[in-house]
Amino acid sequence: MKAALEDIVSRILGTTGLSLRPGPAGFNSTIYISDTDSGRYLVKVYKRRPRDHRNRLETEFRSLKYLWAQGLRQVPEPVGRNQSRAIGIYRHMTGVRPETKTIADFDQAVRFLRQLRSLSRKTSSERFSRASEACFSLSEYLDAVRRRYARLVRVADTRLQKFLRDGFLPYFRETADYAAGEYARAGLTRFTRLPRKARTLSPSDFGFHNALKDDRGRIIFLDFEYFGWDDPAKLISDFLLHPAMELAQVEQRYFFHKAYPLYKNADLRARLPSVYRICALKWCMIMLNAFLRKEDAGVQSRQLTKAKSMLSRIAAEVRTGNLPFSGEL
Repeated sequence: MKAALEDIVSRILGTTGLSLRPGPAGFNSTIYISDTDSGRYLVKVYKRRPRDHRNRLETEFRSLKYLWAQGLRQVPEPVGRNQSRAIGIYRHMTGVRPETKTIADFDQAVRFLRQLRSLSRKTSSERFSRASEACFSLSEYLDAVRRRYARLVRVADTRLQKFLRDGFLPYFRETADYAAGEYARAGLTRFTRLPRKARTLSPSDFGFHNALKDDRGRIIFLDFEYFGWDDPAKLISDFLLHPAMELAQVEQRYFFHKAYPLYKNADLRARLPSVYRICALKWCMIMLNAFLRKEDAGVQSRQLTKAKSMLSRIAAEVRTGNLPFSGEL
């Protein structure tokens, strides 16, 4: 297996005597590192799952190739691929995960979003499909949460079902009613679709959890498997809410203050509070995927605690009006 992989990579890179060593662990792929005369490369073997029909290799490779062609250098350089074996090869980027974030780190994140926003204005809508789980209407947002809920409600676990029944579902219904009212006040229906010109190119899973920081302080953004057209309200909300980010509210407020003007308009101002609340509920559901994967009881218990914490957090923010964008809209 490894010898066959080394042979494929050698042919793509046009070199001989190549060897691969294990790289960092990945949930959606197996990573290898290869040192050659022409430099160090990251070899990514994308995992294929029966129920997931997304071509993550094609999405990531094409998006990075396009970004590099447009002059963006804070992303990995795509080098070669083998579609039939789901293998992508990228120039290796050195750095460490930015555990402690600085103002400069957030500024770099916003600068990258600004570049993507600028590209969005001159990129044909047909060049890329929608980003993974992108939603362009209130109906799509609510349905995305309902689909996750429907899978979880079938899991035979007393703890999970109590949370879904007594905690999650009542708040979801309250949020759906709130969002419908806010959309109506803005002259929008549940089915009003976000205009193409208001959409932006996005990695979808964007944040410091998918980034490296090199020894010069430069942030390198990774993971473009879900790249495509997205709603800026979702992009902003997911950055603020992502559990792996663990942002303090002062960091959330700084990011929002810098990022919001990139997309600011009356429509976004009206929709953002609703989308933020719905995205928080979506993350509650994502945290509970451990029950669908039938992971051990300890993992499930920890994830259930995290989901409860997320629900309590968003409820408290709404109740007190202490949201990351309070006073900014």
